[in-house]
Amino acid sequence: MYNYVGISDDKLGLLLKNGDHQAFTEIYNRHSPALLLHAIQRLHDEDDAKDVVHEIFFSLWNKRDELVIRTNLKGYLHIAMQNKVLDRISHEKVRTQYANSLQEFLD
Repeated sequence: MYNYVGISDDKLGLLLKNGDHQAFTEIYNRHSPALLLHAIQRLHDEDDAKDVVHEIFFSLWNKRDELVIRTNLKGYLHIAMQNKVLDRISHEKVRTQYANSLQEFLD
């Protein structure tokens, strides 16, 4: 069995592109705690933050064939997390505005 713990993120990214499940697991284990902490700080909701992190890694695995990392893997994941968090916040604002509008109509 190959030891993935000591492999650089760049090498893990290449292994991931080739469909290596263990490389994906190592990326997840290495980066998900920091992403989760950052998402919790932004969203103030642990469940939403966990959803965001899982969405990022789900997308990472599904798009591994077309993956283009222009900076480094850590930076790529943090940018993806920022975008997902902003999408979540934006969606929540729209939902709140719709609920308020509906309530005004009903009143």
